[in-house]
Amino acid sequence: MPSTPALVAQTATEKNALPSADITVIGTLTSPKGDIALLRTRNGRVHRVQRGDSVSGHTVAVITEGQVHLVQRNIARVYAIP
Repeated sequence: MPSTPALVAQTATEKNALPSADITVIGTLTSPKGDIALLRTRNGRVHRVQRGDSVSGHTVAVITEGQVHLVQRNIARVYAIP
């Protein structure tokens, strides 16, 4: 397996490099077999989710390239990769 480029490793481990929002989209993967997303919650935990999953009180409604649509208490919100 190739090693991680130095700049990528530095950015990935840099404190406060990502917004401290309740939920941050780390990445998405769309495919005919099903779409998945990686979401980071405020506590730093990374969740691998798909449509219908729940994270931090939100339900995953739609995953598109670079975006995740979440619903909480009948309010929809779109989160995008920063």
